[in-house]
Amino acid sequence: MLGMRDRLLLLVAMSSMLSAPTLVRAKDEAIGNWIGGMTLGGRYDFVTLKVAQPDSAKASIYFRHMNETVPIRLGHSAMAFALHRDNDSLVFKGRIGDDTVRGRVSTSDASGTFVFRRWRPIDEPKAAEYTGAYEVRPGIVITIHVLGHELYFYDPESGRYGLALPLAQDEFFAGPTYLQFDPVALRFRFSRDPQGRLLLHLRRGTGHEVIARKGAFAEEEVHVRNGPVILSGTLRIPTGRGPHPAVVMIAGSGPQTRDGFDSHLRIHSDLLAANGFVVLSYDKRGVGGSTGDYRIADPEELASDAAAAVAFLRSRPEVDSTKVGLFGASQGGMIEPFVAARDTTIAFVVNVGGTIVDGEQQEVYRVEAQMAAEGYPDEETHEAVALQILKFYYARTGMGWESYSAARTRNQGKKWLAEVVRFAPEDKSSTSWEFWRKFNVDLSQQWARVRSPVLLIYGGLDPQSPIDRSIELFRNTVRSSGNSRTEVKLYPGANHVLLKVRGSAEADEQLTRGYDIDYLRYLVAWMKRHAGMNSRGAGNE
Repeated sequence: MLGMRDRLLLLVAMSSMLSAPTLVRAKDEAIGNWIGGMTLGGRYDFVTLKVAQPDSAKASIYFRHMNETVPIRLGHSAMAFALHRDNDSLVFKGRIGDDTVRGRVSTSDASGTFVFRRWRPIDEPKAAEYTGAYEVRPGIVITIHVLGHELYFYDPESGRYGLALPLAQDEFFAGPTYLQFDPVALRFRFSRDPQGRLLLHLRRGTGHEVIARKGAFAEEEVHVRNGPVILSGTLRIPTGRGPHPAVVMIAGSGPQTRDGFDSHLRIHSDLLAANGFVVLSYDKRGVGGSTGDYRIADPEELASDAAAAVAFLRSRPEVDSTKVGLFGASQGGMIEPFVAARDTTIAFVVNVGGTIVDGEQQEVYRVEAQMAAEGYPDEETHEAVALQILKFYYARTGMGWESYSAARTRNQGKKWLAEVVRFAPEDKSSTSWEFWRKFNVDLSQQWARVRSPVLLIYGGLDPQSPIDRSIELFRNTVRSSGNSRTEVKLYPGANHVLLKVRGSAEADEQLTRGYDIDYLRYLVAWMKRHAGMNSRGAGNE
């Protein structure tokens, strides 16, 4: 994902040119941390803001992958600043009151609104204790993951996924969507019961308070050895008498920990553990507590990490060694067939968003689809696609550097190079070349050798994977290989990580309310069925 949010970071210094009384009033009202967003031309953009001490009259801004420094004006209950971008200016003028800043944002030909809401710093190590799964009832858990001052959450009863910020040490708030924070739609408060166990008090809007207790299952820090590489992970062990079926969680591309980007892998791990699976999630090699380096690893090496995790699960007394499966997200879904093709005893394979085509086809599609969703002109899209083709040609053959380098230089500074293409090395020494060469493989050959039950899941608004081509290639492959125990599920209104969205643009994810609930329900039911769990499995009602 994604890796996946547009941020506008404003480190705002109050002007020393204001009169002393006005300066004091402005300090009292404006100094602090703010979060919110702006809506302009039908597009919403996430915004964070911090008003610092008045040692200058400048604001340092990060907006849509670019940094700028601009002047700031503060007065009594007022704030104004401008951001210059794309031959125009975004002018913000707002009023401060009741822990919010509300106002208008305008350009030369458009006008919109913005609102920021104040949040307060907390003791971050203490708040980290709130991280965990809070049981509402058997099989239903609320996931809380605190990273610094940010709290990621998933509430299965409302379907909400998002980000919450602190009002106080033990209280957080979230808005109506993932990265909208006004009006306040959810409040999270933490306390302890008489035995010292953490309790979550969740209030949805003006509704009644839901109280859930942390500790729906046991968690154990574990280490899995794969030759010279040691993988650090978390083992979730469900309550009740074992042995239990089990699943290895395989993360997507990039430097992902056992929790995945924006907590998506943690949410799935909690859900599955609450429903009777032993779950092993681990930091990718070279990330978090794991040794090695994912950047120079090929698919076979990453698959060997997952295979070592499978062997580790089979050695545990809590696990039914005949019922160990795989769950892969994005690139993790591309790694799975390398494991299952060599181990015919894998109980099941779930691929969420992982492409079936080779890396070059996937990346060319991603750039073309994302640029169309973001509204780039056709000529710029053609330039970007041409650059991708030249990039993969050089990675694959070691030839054509001059053509690639010239195209990259010609497009240096263009917005799409930083915001869409992103991965375009400037020199021959970059480790990215080895990555693109190694991952430009024909995955259908691996899927043809898989004999385990497979569930392939895509979101219809996924701008990263060519889903029509992947589904066609997968079905043709398994039909030819004779594996009849396969299923494809498509959720039309969901994106790459199965969040419900209104479109494929990057900004659309900011307005999601959460996952497609039918997806998560079907996922759990399918996995239970192929793990041989009967109606008495956890979470059945």
